[in-house]
Amino acid sequence: MRTPSNEPVGMRTSAPAGNQALGSPETFIHEGPLLVGSSAAAEMLSISARTLWALTNSGDIPHVRIHRRVLYRPESLRAWLAAREQRGPGSAARTGVSRCIQIESEQRRNSR
Repeated sequence: MRTPSNEPVGMRTSAPAGNQALGSPETFIHEGPLLVGSSAAAEMLSISARTLWALTNSGDIPHVRIHRRVLYRPESLRAWLAAREQRGPGSAARTGVSRCIQIESEQRRNSR
């Protein structure tokens, strides 16, 4: 889909001309698409699509549902990952990713 200025949706780099109610043009400056699919999100996080799906289903990872599609905001994924970054000894709190990996392992064992 393209906008009237013939730019792909989600790729606009500034606010539409004359539309001051939406905020300053800096509000709209971003790199890349506003939303990405599950394949791109899993690749960004360096995890499998199955792990991403488990995180999504458990509500551990931020996502957007539009009709039947599940999409992810790259900014939200970065913030989610930064919040779970371990910072040295004593910060070995269990992360959502490790919990999902454990759940997947248990599911595989139970399905055999």
